[in-house]
Amino acid sequence: MSNTAATDSPKGKVVIVTGASSGIGRATAGMLARSGALLALCGKSPEKLRETLALVNEAAPGCRVFHRAFDITDDAATRGFVHEAARELGAPWALVHCAGGNPGRAPVSSAEPALWDAQFALNCRATASVVRACWPFWTLNGGGRCVVVVSSMALFSSEGNGPYAVSKAAQKSLCDTLRKEGRAAGIGVTAVYPGGVDTDFRPQSRPEYMRPESVAAAISGALSLPSDAVMHEIVLRPACEANFV
Repeated sequence: MSNTAATDSPKGKVVIVTGASSGIGRATAGMLARSGALLALCGKSPEKLRETLALVNEAAPGCRVFHRAFDITDDAATRGFVHEAARELGAPWALVHCAGGNPGRAPVSSAEPALWDAQFALNCRATASVVRACWPFWTLNGGGRCVVVVSSMALFSSEGNGPYAVSKAAQKSLCDTLRKEGRAAGIGVTAVYPGGVDTDFRPQSRPEYMRPESVAAAISGALSLPSDAVMHEIVLRPACEANFV
């Protein structure tokens, strides 16, 4: 009798990737396409999402892809996307939630209520919405995988960037809660905490930061573990960073 657990793999399975129109989401889509996954991709910008589709087609010609451009903070649009993707491709096995952002920096002392609302809608409530849409498929099919790209900002305090840092800390707490709520149903939850990544998330290029493909490789690794293991957390940073304990 072998003591080796079967290795899980995205090959032939439906994976939803949010925030796929740029950065980590785009890199993840390309990597999962090469692994043989069936992809449901969404992003806010139709133009940028088309660029991702071209990348996916180049990486894996013939890869089955369903895609929609919409605002991830729209709960009805999010539910519609997940259910339409399931009709087109099949029930989702995994969700890789990369959508997020920082609509504006401000210290707590001067941040307007609208900025708080925008940050929490994008970085926390939208996470709950897409997970809620996927959850019934996972419970009916004996489990699934949920990977949420948070931020290393959730792991330390950051003056002058209060609403973003707090919304990411709330997203971390959401992942911790989902991990416990999904355990009995076989739903594995992985929270990814990247440090600086050189994407268009920032106004200037930062070549000393990680490439988005490096974060995508960590996500792909979490989805390809032996089936008896779930990676709870991944923290990865560029060598230049020192903002950790």
